[in-house]
Amino acid sequence: MSNGLASWWSENVWQVNVNELPGLQRRMVLFLRGVQVLMNDLAEGQQNLQAMGLVYKTLLSLVPLLAVSFSVLKGFGVHNQLEPFLLNLMEPIGEKGVEVTSNILQFVDNTNVGALGAVGLGILLYTVISMVQQIEMAFNSTWRVRNARSLIDRFSHYISVLLVGPVLIFSAIGLSQTVERHPWFQQIVDTDTGAFLYNSLSVYLPFILVVAAFTFFYMFMPNTRVKPMAALFGAVVAALMFKLASSMFTMFIVGSTKYTAIYATFATMIMVMLWIYFMWLIVLLGSSIAYYYQHAEKLQFLQRNTGLSPKNRDELAMQIMVLVTRQFYEGGQPYTIMQLSEQLEIPDDLVEELARGLVSGGFLLETEGKVDAFVTGVPPEETTVSTLLRHLRNSSYEGNNSVRLRTDKNVVNALGAAESSAFSAVDEMTLKQLANEQGLSWKE
Repeated sequence: MSNGLASWWSENVWQVNVNELPGLQRRMVLFLRGVQVLMNDLAEGQQNLQAMGLVYKTLLSLVPLLAVSFSVLKGFGVHNQLEPFLLNLMEPIGEKGVEVTSNILQFVDNTNVGALGAVGLGILLYTVISMVQQIEMAFNSTWRVRNARSLIDRFSHYISVLLVGPVLIFSAIGLSQTVERHPWFQQIVDTDTGAFLYNSLSVYLPFILVVAAFTFFYMFMPNTRVKPMAALFGAVVAALMFKLASSMFTMFIVGSTKYTAIYATFATMIMVMLWIYFMWLIVLLGSSIAYYYQHAEKLQFLQRNTGLSPKNRDELAMQIMVLVTRQFYEGGQPYTIMQLSEQLEIPDDLVEELARGLVSGGFLLETEGKVDAFVTGVPPEETTVSTLLRHLRNSSYEGNNSVRLRTDKNVVNALGAAESSAFSAVDEMTLKQLANEQGLSWKE
């Protein structure tokens, strides 16, 4: 991005106050900010790493997962829908997709769940559950969720994903096919209106099913409350990206005959791995879109997380301490991470990082009754600002103490004297005095 374009983008997208813009313009600015933060998330590489990790888990767990699903679906009489589903999923690979689907189904048919025994069945279930757990971890990362589900919650949620989800999806597909074969349905289709509706539904039904599946995962997998509208919005965008990626990947496969000549029999496996990677990347991007849709307020100041100097970080950490101290003397409710984020107009991720640093030094305490809420951990009237500054400075150097630099002793002594002189200037100032606003007096 050129300097002129970067300057225009910063001035017209990030420096404007979105709360003062009219409705349509405000949505457009938030949309542009959302596009940039999504690109930033991709550039950081975290989603790429998660997608690649899920490729490995998918290849490892695909046959056991389908074996478990096949056993359940067979009990409901809808197991015949598994092959068309896999064929549609592997369609972008072309003719090789039919071969891959046939091999997978052959492996599934050869898997006799009843003959595995207790140990074999346990290993099979562990492989499948670890796959679902990896998906949950990826979704939790997207939604900034630190705490995973408890063991009991995991069991109930994973069982629902593994057993209830496939039954509902394939039962819906089987039911639609049963309805299509009914005589009265054929009579309706023979009419002009019925034929138009049927043709339209046939075109859009696969897309609707993909959207429904994505919506289900976006609402169900993260260990947090996802609003249905946010999940639906992310699912629609992800389904559109999935359709576009499918067409582009098909074009890539058609023009990749030279890769087949180079990799020979390995070409099919490479194509499968690439397609699985793109599918997971799209799923994770859709989850990010749902996150930013639900938390649109973050787009007001998310970009300001870049380029913070150590001085900026110390300043923000001290301001967090000031806000919590004022709240303590005013008798208000403990500040939460989101409230501090809104007050300081900085991302909640950065607030949490700074607050955790203050907790590690004992300056803040996390309340038990309220999640991510903080109160003072030291007496503000007895704790000096220099003590806080020394903690912040030591925290910023943490992990680098083992580095031995080629510097003169005079340089080290000069820096140490400068720091001591700076800290001594606020040796007599307490946190209570630092937090005291002009015109506001507290009783001793």
